[in-house]
Amino acid sequence: MNKKNEFKNYILHFVIIILLFVVTIFGVAYAYYTGQLNRTNDPASAEFTARTLGVSFTDGSNINLSNVLPGATIIKTFTISNTGNTAGVYDINLTDVSNNFSRSTDVVYTLSSDNSGGTVSQTTFPSVNTTIASNVTIGVGVTQHYTLTIQYLNAQVSQNVDMNKSITATIQISE
Repeated sequence: MNKKNEFKNYILHFVIIILLFVVTIFGVAYAYYTGQLNRTNDPASAEFTARTLGVSFTDGSNINLSNVLPGATIIKTFTISNTGNTAGVYDINLTDVSNNFSRSTDVVYTLSSDNSGGTVSQTTFPSVNTTIASNVTIGVGVTQHYTLTIQYLNAQVSQNVDMNKSITATIQISE
């Protein structure tokens, strides 16, 4: 009886080893076929494309305008670089926006850039998350320099209603 149990254990272990081997072979084959590169009949024509956008903020991406007097200006500068091998397209967004100014038209922004980057003429600063430049194209090896200028305009009327008010936001780049 003891030899019979040993034989059953031997068969059970053998079956488990065979099943593991078969599962491993199928897994490797599946990984190989799904990892193949689609290409023409000429293997030399296979080409990978990659887009790599780098973003660099001079003094951070956070905007904070608080307890300021009319005429105040905040300037944020940043660069976007394409170090990949194909042109890229991106958006410039203002996220986490909080704007509690009563006279909202007194706070404006402009966006300027070089190398065909996005630009925005003087526009009222938003009170909600907003895309300020969309579908901006950047060529291979190009760096675009941006200046975002936020101004609290001097309206030549009493602006006391906005004393101790603030605006905060974050500049975000998305592909």
